[in-house]
Amino acid sequence: MKEVIMLAAIILLCHAISGQKNADQPVIRYPAEEIQVHLTQTFLFPGEILGFKIYCTNPLFPELELSRIAFIELVSDRNTSVLRKKILLEHGAGSGEFLLPDDLNSGIYTVLTYTNWLKNFGEGYFHRARILIINPDQQRVPVADTCDGLQHFRSGHEPFEHPRSVITIMPDKERYGTREKVTLHVKSVSIEGHRSGGLYSVSVCRSEPGFKRKPYEMSGVQQDLHLEEMDYLPDFKGIRLTGKLEDDYGPLQEARIIMSLPGPGTIINSTLTDFEGRFHFLLTPRSGEVDIVFTLPEDNAILKLEEPFWNGLRNPPVQPELCLDNGTAAYLEEKFYHLQLQHKFNQVNFKRGNQLDGGLKDNERFYHHTARNIKIDDYVLLDSLPEYFYELVPSVKFVHSRGHYDIKVLDKVKLSYFEEKPGVFIDGVLYPDYHQISRIPVSEMNSISILPELYFYHDFSFGGIIDLHTKKSDFSAVQLLPNMVRLVYPLAAKQEMEYNAPDHSLPDTLKRIPDFRYLICWEPEIEIGPSGEKTIQFFTGDISGEYTVKVTGISPDGIIMEADTRIFVGQDSETDL
Repeated sequence: MKEVIMLAAIILLCHAISGQKNADQPVIRYPAEEIQVHLTQTFLFPGEILGFKIYCTNPLFPELELSRIAFIELVSDRNTSVLRKKILLEHGAGSGEFLLPDDLNSGIYTVLTYTNWLKNFGEGYFHRARILIINPDQQRVPVADTCDGLQHFRSGHEPFEHPRSVITIMPDKERYGTREKVTLHVKSVSIEGHRSGGLYSVSVCRSEPGFKRKPYEMSGVQQDLHLEEMDYLPDFKGIRLTGKLEDDYGPLQEARIIMSLPGPGTIINSTLTDFEGRFHFLLTPRSGEVDIVFTLPEDNAILKLEEPFWNGLRNPPVQPELCLDNGTAAYLEEKFYHLQLQHKFNQVNFKRGNQLDGGLKDNERFYHHTARNIKIDDYVLLDSLPEYFYELVPSVKFVHSRGHYDIKVLDKVKLSYFEEKPGVFIDGVLYPDYHQISRIPVSEMNSISILPELYFYHDFSFGGIIDLHTKKSDFSAVQLLPNMVRLVYPLAAKQEMEYNAPDHSLPDTLKRIPDFRYLICWEPEIEIGPSGEKTIQFFTGDISGEYTVKVTGISPDGIIMEADTRIFVGQDSETDL
């Protein structure tokens, strides 16, 4: 209820009433979200994994989770979307990774991050971060003493500090030996009555050459847009699925679409298209993918799902020819050699984690009770499904006359059959072809649930409910009808990888195996309590040099914070680097 009230407040504050505008009336702006992305590295090779953590908040109501889904794309210098994912946001934060394909060309790539809500304001409000990808197996990249291309690459988001909050990073010392334990004390200090703590991510990476944060250069992009209407609705209650319904003559207006999710549960959703034929559904926010069956109002209807991604930049910056300066080229050459040795000894920064299945696994039903539940295995095996209705369910009549099948449900109060058609479901899908249902082999059936009463649900009125489930619960026992469309729809991306941190404190009989990690710490899921303090521990590797410690996070009040510091690693902790 609190979320609904806050969202209504946003709309009331920001929405100009249609039909009451005049030339003297100012257009009220909608409040945009603030979005920040923590990347593990910005200099990479194909085959590496780029980890990221996304933070999103609304400046007007920072405690309100307006968006539950963030979209992230890896855009090439040719403005093509190479990789893209939907990331589930919990309390304004979500993490994931990109596995960079082996065939990527060398170039300056853009990591573009946004929400459905931010699409209303244009890509000037999206988060952009540049990364450099070099493919040594393909074209050579020119090297020069000075290089404008690298300077162009360095443009990025300016780090910001909020006066209401501060992050401090305190290593237990500044210099460490190789394979030595590092202890970081991260402290979130909030002032002006705001709370400490929150969700944070920590990365420690070999300092990359000449990396500077400067305001991102965007040609032809408006930074301050005045909007009169919303094109993209926020998805704070779920994953928004939108599309358009047409036939040969154009959009189908005020046409009903039914959405079902095949599985052990029985859920039914429906909506009407608008005057442009557009429709909207909300899916439960979860990772993985979901099996969907759409039932359309007519056989020749055409279903077109809208592409939720932005697909590159509408106003891409002018990309100069890629060129590396001598320092950057030397850094990349050294990193590439170390990466090859890592692969030789099967040492990887990331490993496969526990993948979450986003399928519908529960037995949720849209109706609240039943009068009869029949488990087929509890009874003598009969020859056909209609026989079970005849023998066990006298309130339901399965009629077969002249090749035509019908199902009627008896109203026990009036002692007559309901005039409304019953809702007959097979594996959670509303299915009116009773002939196909009658032919389902009894050996494949699992259960029959009966509700012999008039049942109202949203815009539906059923003269009883008959809910049939097969043992597979996958809606494969019958054929799709001509007005049905079935597809697998991707929800939020699964968390597939987790950082693989070696523990050098344990006895190691294989100490000859090198530890050539450039990313020596990645903790994307750090929760800091009300005390505002957290201790992070990890081990250095075998590579000497300067390392950048970066912390990004979001406070309980929705304030995004960011801080960084440096530590040094050498052969000996007393070595003067």
